[in-house]
Amino acid sequence: MEVTDVLRTSQNQLTVGVDSTPKADGAPPPVTDWENYGGITRPMRLVITPGTFIDEAWVRLTRDGRIAATVKLDGPQAAGQDVHVRVAELGLDVTGRTDASGVLNASAAAPKALVRWSPDKPKLYDIAVETRDDHLSDRVGFRTIETKGSEILLNGKPIFLRGISVHEEEFGDNPARTITEAGARALLSEVKTGLHGNFVRLAHYPHSEITTRLADEMGLLVWSEIPVYWLVDFGNPRTLALARGMLADNIRRDRNRASIILWSVANETPITDLRNRFLGQLVDDVKALDDTRLVTAALLTDRKTVDGHPVIGLNDPLADKLDVLAANTYNGWYTDDALDDLPSMTWKATDKPMVFSEFGADALSGFSDPVLKRKFSEEFQKAYYEKTLAMARAIPTLRGMSPWILKDFRAPRRQHPIYQQGWNRKGLVSPTGRRKPAFFVLRAFYEAKEAGK
Repeated sequence: MEVTDVLRTSQNQLTVGVDSTPKADGAPPPVTDWENYGGITRPMRLVITPGTFIDEAWVRLTRDGRIAATVKLDGPQAAGQDVHVRVAELGLDVTGRTDASGVLNASAAAPKALVRWSPDKPKLYDIAVETRDDHLSDRVGFRTIETKGSEILLNGKPIFLRGISVHEEEFGDNPARTITEAGARALLSEVKTGLHGNFVRLAHYPHSEITTRLADEMGLLVWSEIPVYWLVDFGNPRTLALARGMLADNIRRDRNRASIILWSVANETPITDLRNRFLGQLVDDVKALDDTRLVTAALLTDRKTVDGHPVIGLNDPLADKLDVLAANTYNGWYTDDALDDLPSMTWKATDKPMVFSEFGADALSGFSDPVLKRKFSEEFQKAYYEKTLAMARAIPTLRGMSPWILKDFRAPRRQHPIYQQGWNRKGLVSPTGRRKPAFFVLRAFYEAKEAGK
C-alpha cells in the first residue's frame, strides 16, 4: 500500500485496522477445517524509496535455457530508464531500457557455469537489480520445471515428489501461527531430514515468506495454494475478484522462489458450472502471470463399482486445464473399505502426472491398540499408511504425494471428547513433535523412492 500522497511533512501516524470476520463471500468461506487466526501475524515494514523505484523484479531460468528478467519501475521517471540485472558470481549482466509503461523484459543465454537449483543441490545466487536511483537485491535459484506425458521433469529429469502437507502452525503444546524462522525451519527439517522428503504442500493459503525462502535454502519443492476451499461463493463477482487478487499477490511475491513448482487454485471444490468458470479463470490467471511453473488443484475423486470392484479416478472438467492432477483420497478412513482391500483398488490411468495431494487417518499420539487396531490408534494409522502406499505403488501415472499431514493441528470442528478435543489428529507427529509409527512407514517408502526402488 503506497502512502506517499497522504503523508504530511511531519507528525504522521500510521494506524492499521484489521477485520478478520469470516464472510459468506470471502475466501476462505466461513466454515473451514483449520483454525483461523485474526490480527497481524506477520512482520510489517515501512519502506522508503526514491521517487522512481524498482517495484517488481522477476529473474528466472526459462525452459529454453536463458536467464530472463522482468523488472517494473514505478514513479514519474519509470519510462526509458536503463536497468541492470547482475549475477556477479556468474559474471552476468542482463541489461536493457524500460518501455513506456516502465517495464523491462530482457534475457541472456545462461552461462555454462550455472549450477541449477534442486533439492539435492539448492544453489542460490545473489542478484542485484540496479537503476539510476534504486537498488534491489535477492537470492535466487535457477531451475526448470515442466511435464512430459505423465512425467514431472525437474531440470529435464523425471522426479517423484516425496512430500507431506503442512499447515502454518509451529510445534508446541499451544502453537501459534506467528511463524518465525526457527519455527519454519523445525517444520521443514522434519520433512527434509526426518521423512527424507523433497516436497511440501503448503496448505491451504499462502504461507509466510519466511517459509518459502527457507524452502529455497533447504532444498524443498513447494506447492503453494490460495484458500479457494470447499464452498466459496462461486457465483459472486466479489469473491472471484478477491480470489484473483490473492492469487496475483501470491505469485508476484514468490515468483523468485525456485522452490515453488506448483501454484494451486483450489482444494476440494464440488463440481458445478459456476465453479468451473471461477476456477478456469484462476488457471488462466496463473498461466498469464507465470509461464515457468505448473498449475494444479486438489480435486475430489470419482468412484464407481465395476463388476463388484471399486474403480477410482478423476472425473473433473477442470483437469483439462491443469498441468498436474491432484487427488484427495481417504479410502479406509472416511469410507467403509477394509484396509486390506486398499491395495487391490483400481485407479484409472491419467494422461498427465498425478499426485495424491491428501490421504491420512487420525491417531492420538500414545494411544495404542495392538489387538483391535481401532480407529484413532497408532496401529490403525500405521496400517492405513501401509495399505494406502501399497495401493499407490500400483498407479502407473502417480508422480508424487503429500499425505495429510505433518503434525496434528488446531481444528475447532474436530471435537471428539477423547481423541480430538479441537485437534485434527492426522499428523504423523504430535503437536510437540513426537513421531507416530506411521511416520516411519512413510519414511521407509521415501527412502526406497530416493534409492530408485
